[in-house]
Amino acid sequence: MRTRTIAMAFAATLAGAGWVWADCAQYISGGAGSPSSGYLLGESLVTEETTYGAEAGVYAQRSVSQTWSVGHYRMSDGSTIDVDCRTYTQI
Repeated sequence: MRTRTIAMAFAATLAGAGWVWADCAQYISGGAGSPSSGYLLGESLVTEETTYGAEAGVYAQRSVSQTWSVGHYRMSDGSTIDVDCRTYTQI
């Protein structure tokens, strides 16, 4: 199995073209355990492609692609974090 991840910073390009990927929330909060909050600076699209059956002389191949958003947030303490917008976990 082979996995390839490609990160593409489309946020500015897509916004300029009049098309906005809207998977990430404008504001986030860490909750009771982490009271910091933040606002969205921009987004990137990430595509992961996995190919099966490409080794050991196997002739049949199958590829699966997934695309999701990563949000870039400025937190209230001044730090910048990246968040997987599918699960809202820091990456």
